[in-house]
Amino acid sequence: MQCNTEFMYQQFSNRFISLDESKQFTNEILFDVVCIVIKVKALNGEGRSKRREVIVMNERYDRKTLTLWGDLAEIEGELLESIENSKPVVAFCDAKSSTFQGDFVLSTTPVSSVLIYPTFEKAKNLNKWNDNMKASKIDISLMPSRLMQIAREVKITDIIDGSIVNLKDIYCKFKAKITDINSNHDPWYHACKKCHKRVTVINSSATCGYCKIEDIDYDERYRLKFDVSAEEQYISITLFDGARYFFGCDVKEYVDSTSEKKEESKYFGFE
Repeated sequence: MQCNTEFMYQQFSNRFISLDESKQFTNEILFDVVCIVIKVKALNGEGRSKRREVIVMNERYDRKTLTLWGDLAEIEGELLESIENSKPVVAFCDAKSSTFQGDFVLSTTPVSSVLIYPTFEKAKNLNKWNDNMKASKIDISLMPSRLMQIAREVKITDIIDGSIVNLKDIYCKFKAKITDINSNHDPWYHACKKCHKRVTVINSSATCGYCKIEDIDYDERYRLKFDVSAEEQYISITLFDGARYFFGCDVKEYVDSTSEKKEESKYFGFE
């Protein structure tokens, strides 16, 4: 009986695949995937259209967007949001894949389920790697994604002359030197959780002019503007979520660190 149980448990574990393997499944084929949750976004929509995007990754730094739908978005999504900072290992059962705006994305289905902190073998191995990274004080959410590691390298002149405009479904990267940082404003703003537009906050209550909603949920979001140069050419760049790679922390940590005794913050020198 024990051998049979172990065999069934191993079969269950083997059902689960990693993010890089999920690309093999197309045409609405359902699969089970195990990964690490690094970011949980706000709930959007109503009724059957309720959805919540979750950013997941694996030990190869593959980073994908997975959309939770319906009750999973509201119930399990809220739970995942509450433990987001711990970067939990999570298994998504009966998920599907598709291509949206050139990106490979995942989503739940009406028969999907979510296992938080699963204990089968593949999940244990991923959790062990995750714990080792935490012990080494490495924030995996700040590591360059595998997609960017294999991105096509271009020159700043290719951006200026528009020669890469017609490159579809291809990520590009370039090397340049930062020549000036726009320090007229803080590199973050209060953003509506639904549309990410700037909101007006008065006495902790926010109004979004774009959504036309008062007392809306909001949070802090990076917006860092700077100039770069290469080959005697100059361009201006604006970083939103990507600014966390520049500062080496998420926006909440930055705001908390600089809101009081700004000069004592370890991030003060960046401004």
